[in-house]
Amino acid sequence: MIVSDIHGDDVRDLYRDLILDHARNPHHFGKLEHTTHSAEGINPLCGDKLKLYLDVGTDDKIRHAAFEGSGCAISVASASLLTDTVIGLSAAEAMVFFEAVIGVGSSLVGRSLRDVGFRQRYQAAVIAIHRADQRVPGKLGDTLLRVGDTLLVLGTGEFRARWRGSSDFLLISQLDDVDPARASK
Repeated sequence: MIVSDIHGDDVRDLYRDLILDHARNPHHFGKLEHTTHSAEGINPLCGDKLKLYLDVGTDDKIRHAAFEGSGCAISVASASLLTDTVIGLSAAEAMVFFEAVIGVGSSLVGRSLRDVGFRQRYQAAVIAIHRADQRVPGKLGDTLLRVGDTLLVLGTGEFRARWRGSSDFLLISQLDDVDPARASK
């Protein structure tokens, strides 16, 4: 039996290669002819502009997903990975909100979301950070996380199963009644 160890540098190289591959050869790039849902995102700070298209069947399953637009390698790769992930999921499985609390032993303490590559590492997006019952203002990606911070996280239905035993945060609830339009403001 051959056993191989994967070290931190190897994992970083795998992530880098995955991101670069999806950025150079994005999956599902282009406009869908038959679209039931679409959303557009523009980042005025860096100029990224992407539009996501979904074709959701009568059974509430996402049959097709695609995107178009322009942006940095991370934006394009994220959209490519997202479209790969959501095809075949129900609309409810594709977007689920969770509350996660940063614990005492978390490797996230003292680091920003950007520093840890939260989106890539956990395949989820932090929509808001609450500290001492107050929403943390400013750029979330630059906020240094503290013990007790509560993150409002948007992920797929698989997020809970994948990360419920994480030492980085405690998943305290899945939120079924969050309006995505209000959560991002």
